[in-house]
Amino acid sequence: DLYHYSEYLSVLIYHFEMVSCEYYLINHSKNWVISTLISFAEFIIGTYFFDKYKKIKIFFIIGLLMTIVGQYFRIASLYTGKKNFTHRIRYDKANDHELITHGVYSLSRHPSYFGFYLWSVGIEVMCCNPICTIAFTIVLFKFFENRIIVEEGFLIQFFGQKYLDYKKKVGILIPFINMNKEMEERNLKIY
Repeated sequence: DLYHYSEYLSVLIYHFEMVSCEYYLINHSKNWVISTLISFAEFIIGTYFFDKYKKIKIFFIIGLLMTIVGQYFRIASLYTGKKNFTHRIRYDKANDHELITHGVYSLSRHPSYFGFYLWSVGIEVMCCNPICTIAFTIVLFKFFENRIIVEEGFLIQFFGQKYLDYKKKVGILIPFINMNKEMEERNLKIY
């Protein structure tokens, strides 16, 4: 699908030295495989027992719009970030690492996370999977909240005041992820 091909293609273009099957991102974690299987199961069981509820067009349309916007943000973040975008958190600043603040990065400090979040939850809405919609929303929220705390600590360390100024201007866009005072202080101690 477009999502996985775009991920792999960005690695081919900007991080050729890292190319492996792992970057196709189909099997990137046991949790991802399990959640995908549960989503399929909910869809199949739901279609068998509650078929008329699986055909509610408004959910399909809303979910489709969510996946399109999510896909746009994810792909745009890969290609705007270029070599600065990696699939793993950087613990050391590369010599050529730049702070990207234009394009989709002017709309969200973490557009790839926002895109993936919207894309994943949108698929569940589109499939009328109420259990997975709720579960994906909660699990992805917690995952990205924790990841953003760690990543922003390193970004403050790498870019200092420049990142702090950027942070004041641009939000995250994932609903309810806001850096509270305690998180801010923890990140600033690193800086």
